[in-house]
Amino acid sequence: MNLHRLSLSARIYLAFSILIVLMGGLLALCLVGSQTLTAAFADRSLVAQQTDEVRTRSEHLADARLAFSQYRVRPSSATEAPLREALARLPEEDVAVFIENVESIIALDTNLISQSEMVRAQNLTLMDQAEELVKGLSQLDGLSVAVTANGAAVQRGVLMLRIETEDLLSGEPGALDHAMTAHSETTKALNMLRYSIYGSPLDDLAKTILGELNLVLSELTTMAEIQQASAEFERSVAAADAALLQSYNSTLEQSAAEEARIEQQVGEQSGQITLLASLAGGLALIIGVIFSLLTARWLAKEIGAIAERMDRLSSGEFDLTIDNTERTDALGSIARALEVFGKNGQTLQASRQREQEEQREAQLAAQRWSTLKADLGYVVDAALDGDFSARLSNGYGSDDLDALARSVNALMETVAQGVQTNANVLANLAAARLDHRVEGEFRGVFQKLQNDTNALAESLSGTMEQLSDASQALRRATREILSGTDNLAERTHRQAGVLETTVRAVEHLASQLDETAELAHKAANSAKESAELAYNGNSAMSRLLQAMTDIRSSSDQISSITGMIEDIAFQTNLLALNASVEAARAGDAGKGFAVVAVEVRRLAQSAANASQDIKALTSKSSTVVAGGTKIAQEAAEVLSAIHTVVGRSSSEMEQIAASAQSQSQSIVSIAQSMREMDSDMHQNAALVEESHASIDQTRAQAEALDEIVTRFTQGEHDSQEEAA
Repeated sequence: MNLHRLSLSARIYLAFSILIVLMGGLLALCLVGSQTLTAAFADRSLVAQQTDEVRTRSEHLADARLAFSQYRVRPSSATEAPLREALARLPEEDVAVFIENVESIIALDTNLISQSEMVRAQNLTLMDQAEELVKGLSQLDGLSVAVTANGAAVQRGVLMLRIETEDLLSGEPGALDHAMTAHSETTKALNMLRYSIYGSPLDDLAKTILGELNLVLSELTTMAEIQQASAEFERSVAAADAALLQSYNSTLEQSAAEEARIEQQVGEQSGQITLLASLAGGLALIIGVIFSLLTARWLAKEIGAIAERMDRLSSGEFDLTIDNTERTDALGSIARALEVFGKNGQTLQASRQREQEEQREAQLAAQRWSTLKADLGYVVDAALDGDFSARLSNGYGSDDLDALARSVNALMETVAQGVQTNANVLANLAAARLDHRVEGEFRGVFQKLQNDTNALAESLSGTMEQLSDASQALRRATREILSGTDNLAERTHRQAGVLETTVRAVEHLASQLDETAELAHKAANSAKESAELAYNGNSAMSRLLQAMTDIRSSSDQISSITGMIEDIAFQTNLLALNASVEAARAGDAGKGFAVVAVEVRRLAQSAANASQDIKALTSKSSTVVAGGTKIAQEAAEVLSAIHTVVGRSSSEMEQIAASAQSQSQSIVSIAQSMREMDSDMHQNAALVEESHASIDQTRAQAEALDEIVTRFTQGEHDSQEEAA
């Protein structure tokens, strides 16, 4: 390709095309790199989203694990509800086994709770039945020691069965075996006891106790099986929890590794894209600079030649020869244009001669116009000075200028007539002759001036009538003001005396209020001390009430101890009875032992009687203490009410004291204000005297008012003229 044959636009287009191609390649490279980085960031966002999801699941699993631990510590509806809420937040596809095992444990625990409540109720029933059996045995005569021992064994076995039940519920190992042992021993003792009391009413009770024992053992076995199954499910829950935790941790580690890999890949790709973009940009810059320099050099050469020819044309050389007019590019167009400029320059030189002749004719017309302008300036200056009699001549050597002169003369005549007529009316108004008006027919502005002048005269006439009425009203008002000032002076002196007396009374009231505030403060302090005493009395009554409650609790404990003593005396009486039976069987050898047994029975009976006396006394003491407690409560309530009332009274006394002090300050302020009012009264008296002098100046102010009204009317008239 021969670049010298290319036109100016072709060269510029070629340079810009190369730059655009290079920039397009750079843009394509950036787009490819951006898409690559976008894909990498999308992968990283997906991995981050998966990581967040796994972390959320792990947190929900931790919440469920914590709620499950709290539930296992104390199974109840209060701990079950948070556990179910935590389970509801877990995704079912991951933790189905975990949720199923936990639900199984909850169902087993619910069943276990109902079973435990049933067993506890049965144990209490067994305790009552065993106690009833032992008391029934004590009332029978002729029983052997073995029968009594079997009854005591049944009672102990029932107690042990109750203890083992609680141990089984608390998870004590071996509790079921111990319960079975206690059941076996109790059943054995109960069967031996039934053999001895067969046919008596107590046999039915013993049979009932035996059935209850078997039922309790069956329930305990079922509870043990439930606990074993619950433990199996708990181990399954722990295994599922560990598996889920391991799966989540593994997923998190894989996500972290994938994020690190993607970040490394993004860094490498961004570095490569930056390097390629830098190389492509540098290459485009170098090529663009080279083409720009070549194009600029060629343009400078060609445009320099064109500029040299243009300088010669501008200096007046219109006959020079222009080269390159045959070119088809922009430079050829410029050369042809310069050739046209040369021909136009030659034509321009010919036309200048014709223009010189026309200028001479224009100078003559300008002289005529200058004469008219001077005359017109004279007429206008005269009009500006107020002389509308000046006129233009009619001989300026041109029909147009003569017609203009006649029009200006007619205008001046019309203005002179309108101004003169209005001036005559205004002069009469200035001479206080308000009956003159502008007569004649006018048009346009002069008609508006006629209407405004006549309106001014009418308005001025009405204003003068109003000023006359106002002057008469002002004189009447002046007389009334003089009479009022005299009365005001007299009242001012009388009020000054009354005000001085009031000031002395207010000062005396202020001193009395100070004494009242001091007494109110003392009363408030006394009320506060009374409130403290009432509060201390209330505290003492509260302590007394607590002491009475403790005494009542101690009485209840004494009653419980005396009941235990009665039971011991009863058991001792049974033992002494058995000892008497055995001593009778021993014959003479057992007489001494029989005497001891009798004494023991007597002591046991004495202990039982003493226990009953103590129980009666404690019951009476409890009644007395209850009465005393009620009285103490009533006294405490009364003291509390007294404390409340005294506290409220103290607060009210403080408010009264504060109010009295505030009133005292207000009274002092009032006294000060009244002193200032007394001073103002004297100043008012002086002002009344000054009012006489002020009233004398009213006539001068009325004249000033007339001038203000006159100036205002003229100003309004001027503004109307300016608006017109």
